Amino acid sequence: VLRGPQGTLFGKNTVGGAINITTVKPAEEFGAYAFVRVGSLGTLDTRVSLDLPIDIGWFEDKLFTRLTLASQQNRGYVYDDYHDMWLNDRNAFGFLGSLRFLPTDDLTIDVSGSWFRDHNHARGGRCVPVQDTFLTNSFLRGPDGTSYEAEYFENCEEQEPFRTSPDVAQLADIKSYGAWGTATWEAGEIGYAEDVQFKSITSWRGQKPRDRTDIDMTAFPIGSRATAGGDGTFYEGPGQPGYPGLDGEPGDAWQLSEELQATVTGWEGRVVAVMGAYGFWEKANVTRGEEFFPGPATRTAGGATITDISIENWSWALYGQATVDPVEWLGLTAGLRYSQEYKGYYQLKAIPPFQGNDYPPLVDADESASFDAWTPMASVAYRLPDDYLDAVDALSLDSLMTYFTYSRGFKSGGFNGGARSNDTSQLIPFDPEYLDNFELGAKLVAFDQRVTFNMSLFWGLYDDIQVRTIVPLPLQPGQEVPSVDLVIENAAKATSRGLELEFLALPIDGLRVEGSVGLIDAFYDNFPAAASDLADPTFNPGEAYVDRTGETFPGVPQVQTHLSMQYAFALEVGSDWLDGWITPRFDWSYQSEVHYFGEELKAAYQGGYHLLNLRLSYDFLDDRAQFALWGNNVTGTRYFSNATPIASTMGTVIQFYNAPASGGAEFSYRF
Repeated sequence: VLRGPQGTLFGKNTVGGAINITTVKPAEEFGAYAFVRVGSLGTLDTRVSLDLPIDIGWFEDKLFTRLTLASQQNRGYVYDDYHDMWLNDRNAFGFLGSLRFLPTDDLTIDVSGSWFRDHNHARGGRCVPVQDTFLTNSFLRGPDGTSYEAEYFENCEEQEPFRTSPDVAQLADIKSYGAWGTATWEAGEIGYAEDVQFKSITSWRGQKPRDRTDIDMTAFPIGSRATAGGDGTFYEGPGQPGYPGLDGEPGDAWQLSEELQATVTGWEGRVVAVMGAYGFWEKANVTRGEEFFPGPATRTAGGATITDISIENWSWALYGQATVDPVEWLGLTAGLRYSQEYKGYYQLKAIPPFQGNDYPPLVDADESASFDAWTPMASVAYRLPDDYLDAVDALSLDSLMTYFTYSRGFKSGGFNGGARSNDTSQLIPFDPEYLDNFELGAKLVAFDQRVTFNMSLFWGLYDDIQVRTIVPLPLQPGQEVPSVDLVIENAAKATSRGLELEFLALPIDGLRVEGSVGLIDAFYDNFPAAASDLADPTFNPGEAYVDRTGETFPGVPQVQTHLSMQYAFALEVGSDWLDGWITPRFDWSYQSEVHYFGEELKAAYQGGYHLLNLRLSYDFLDDRAQFALWGNNVTGTRYFSNATPIASTMGTVIQFYNAPASGGAEFSYRF
């Protein structure tokens, strides 16, 4: 986990940090691994891996392969009482194949490929009533004109965290596949460079997503969105005759990237520099069907739309970063990256033909935009010299380092392709947002490496933040009252400051204690024309503005803590294959209150909560086999980690809860 802006080495969209995932490479000896987990909620997870060297002729000691197959299944934990089925389920299968080729002593070629599919019933959310609106009052009517707004809110209020009533059959189906490879050449000494390494990193990935979502999560036909393909879903909501919904067409996307990289070491290891060039290409398209307050009466009024979306993006970057240790106790690092990107966006939005009628497109726009950014970084690190460490031997310090780092990151720009208004003929672009981050920290190791302690203070200055704002639209012929639209603009500045503490202690053999505390204060310095999450910008334009200056960031808790402890002790039963180790472990975490949208939307507040996970493992058969019992969220804490803010239009908030208490057993064996 790389914290803070990583704009120099990793480029765009790493304002908060990056997670670097490295897959296991094929082993040079034959081996295998098998794993199975069973548990509550219908959990059944399996994984099998096989390492197989190819010892044939010239390939002996040069070619190694690895194959992993994995599956994940559970029934889900949110009950859909409208369709008598479970949501938030899992039905996934995938494989990863890897090959390592060593044609010469200084050349390594790694190639991998994967395929993955998860076909499930999507997420189920709890509907929470907030207020009646113009739309719910005007459009929630049966064929005879009778209003069923009260029944809609009653159905919403009856829902519970793990029980919902969507009239739309939920669907989430994602296929993801790709191949990637790295060629590494250890060039050795070149000129003044003591060691030079060259890399070529190539990656291609594709996705085919399908989905169908009930936006309001009630038994009433309020709103749906789908890219599922097929003949459509049939609505049978109260007061509405059954009819086929708009399922759209599945999406199709692919990405291709290439990176050339050189790493140079010199001055007896005191200088390490990395430099490279990066390119990225992407194409995607999808046909989305949307219905809001659907039915034969509203289809002709624009209640149903079909939207074709195509994107074509590319970007390239040049970067370099170097670390120099002029003396034993000082490290200096500096880096710079230049990024340029192009984004192309096409959208065709239209009312589908109904009863033989054709309608002109609501939106038919093809736009493009280019962005570029410079992202520097610099760091100074001070390491306490060995002579000083010996002088303070009473403190039992093994090492002590303090540092100061400045780094800049940026989040890519884009288009308002999802704007609600049909009057918008141009797809309004928005620019990148930037973060200048300053960090002061210390890293300490003591007591013969039994104690590790890290501390960091950070201060971030955001500029051109991409936020939801209200903008006026041009008056249409015959229109007297101006309408407004909800779009993303670069309309805010903000500050983020905080403190992070981490520790790891090994006080006695077998005992491991680790924990962390994170404190953050992130707020808007200037955000005067924000979109209200309560007032409808279309029908109440005068009440649609909120001044969020001074408000804290949505989705960011001020306090996060974690503490875990485990103790491994020997178990001797007099059998070579049963002798082993028993390790009990607990993990506790706490998160303070968080609001996921504007502070005025109280239904999207999640109060502070605690989580406790337990595990008891038994390692035996010379540490090749393990049996374990596990429990997640054993106290049964109910909390949601996401929400849909539709209070200004549909009068509700949809809360998406995380899993309740669960537990089970697992067994693994390696040979």
